[in-house]
Amino acid sequence: MCHKATYAWFVRCDEEAHAALRDIPEIRCHVFTRSQPVRPTFFSPEFRQIVAEKMNVMEDAWREKNWDAVILVDADVIVTKAFITDVMNLPQQIVLSPHHLPPEVHTRSTFGRFNAGFVLAKSPAFHEWWREAFLAGPDRFLEQACLDDAPEIFDAALLDQRANVGCWRRSRLTRFPPIPQDCFFLHVHLFQPVDTLEGFLQRSFALYCLEFLCNSENSEHQSIVDTVVSRDSSGWYGAAVKRMKLLQKLTSKPPSATLVPEAS
Repeated sequence: MCHKATYAWFVRCDEEAHAALRDIPEIRCHVFTRSQPVRPTFFSPEFRQIVAEKMNVMEDAWREKNWDAVILVDADVIVTKAFITDVMNLPQQIVLSPHHLPPEVHTRSTFGRFNAGFVLAKSPAFHEWWREAFLAGPDRFLEQACLDDAPEIFDAALLDQRANVGCWRRSRLTRFPPIPQDCFFLHVHLFQPVDTLEGFLQRSFALYCLEFLCNSENSEHQSIVDTVVSRDSSGWYGAAVKRMKLLQKLTSKPPSATLVPEAS
């Protein structure tokens, strides 16, 4: 929506996603698995196989053409502004997205400095290195922690807080920092079940993102909200958005005039 039909998009997905995406001209789909009824847990062998598809889909892109660059974005990224030209103009070999954790949060050693939901590479050498580093470090956090070593191998640019706004930036359980008005993209899980603490945190952040989009005057942001509501079969987001818009009207209503009697 934000980038129009400017770029080719390469997707590795299951059968259900392929059925939904295959007729879009700009998208090249590669099915790597059958549709699964249950999301694999983070540290299961099945989940490691899924995240390894990130390197594979970058390879799919490079095999088609010697592009100026290949950008990886996770499937749970919502683009809120056309940003590709901005990051393409950076002169470095790769572009990474730091987590931008609040100072009081000390999880970098576990999850890594960078979030693997976004990378830009100007050479196939990057995803080849990434695959080797991922396979060589099974004890590190999935495909992400090994990215800590990337700036030692490649000349790297780092995105600022406008990019990859995610739940991990919270300072307390559900205390999220303000979303930059000119943010590039949100990293948010919309439809995971709310049956665990992690599911509750993700749903809380999803509502926070929807509120940001609802309050925006950008027509594309309103289209995102409409799309999320239309794809939620439970009606949960639709009810939440109605409440948000009602509160928005109430808080933006001008104060009533007070009648002051004229002096006799």
